Amino acid sequence: MGLPVTSRRASSKAVALTAVMTVLRGGDMVLTDPQGLGAVELGLRSERSNSVVKLKVAVPRVPPASALANFDVLKECSAAHIIRESCSREQAIDFGAALLSGVVRQVLDIMHEADMTKLTPKQGESMEKVLEAIAAALFTQWASDSQTVAQEAVIRFAMNYPVPPAATVPGWYTATAENWLPNGWDAPSTS
Repeated sequence: MGLPVTSRRASSKAVALTAVMTVLRGGDMVLTDPQGLGAVELGLRSERSNSVVKLKVAVPRVPPASALANFDVLKECSAAHIIRESCSREQAIDFGAALLSGVVRQVLDIMHEADMTKLTPKQGESMEKVLEAIAAALFTQWASDSQTVAQEAVIRFAMNYPVPPAATVPGWYTATAENWLPNGWDAPSTS
């Protein structure tokens, strides 16, 4: 989870920095910058679509070029936005629904590891809010359509629920990562 950090210039009302405090798998805390996002084009692997969707993503550490072939939005990104002009509305909704399926698949895997069989009603409500927030974040660059498109992605995901086994969840691959820019700051080392 994250803690938003905002810094404003004294002479301007414009936000100079918007960052999110992110806990990495190793327990490290880093600041990531979702406003200065690097752009990655991801192709969606699914029966319905052979599309390429361009995402702006924030990652705590810029991966080497060799690692981009295995780039995983769910594991590597602290923020992602679908660039509106990069694909059709239908492609974006497909991609959003696939990403939501991946999120739920991760939760189900964690539950399985913890020997949990189902979510409590309160956990279910929390999960629904998380999925809606992820969808809303994906489509923030879609201006007046952002809320509608985000809702459509959630509905498409819900229509395909329950989530299929991991092997059949639509995945994505890195098509290109041109102009990949460092967009995060490592936490200060304690050594």
